[in-house]
Amino acid sequence: MSKKRKNTYTITFNTLINKGMFSNCKQTPMPLITINGQKQDTNTGFIKSKPFPNPCANEMAVHHEQIAKSMGEKIATTIIEYLDKETNKPVIQLYPTTFYIFEDYKKDYLSHLNHATRRNFEYELRKRHQIHNLQFQR
Repeated sequence: MSKKRKNTYTITFNTLINKGMFSNCKQTPMPLITINGQKQDTNTGFIKSKPFPNPCANEMAVHHEQIAKSMGEKIATTIIEYLDKETNKPVIQLYPTTFYIFEDYKKDYLSHLNHATRRNFEYELRKRHQIHNLQFQR
């Protein structure tokens, strides 16, 4: 039996930052509320951030309000990172409306995910497509 190899990040967008500021950068730093369900320590008064690749991260930040209205706040603030079954390196990151494939895996990214991880990725992708399609049917 294979175990899902992934990281789930919950982002916050209620910080005082120009959301489009990082559009020309390789990455956008995103403030993290939780990683894999574990609340991030903010004892210092600062929210822990992690850089995520553009354009996906920047588009998520810039269009957050719009995405939250159509897909719900939970999906609009979640990034799921799927990991290589052998190395645990990030293979693909799923954003609310798109996904990012890391450079080393562009050719055959699905083959680097174990069965449980691949099924979860496909499920999450289908869920986002269904929500997106419902928006157009109204």
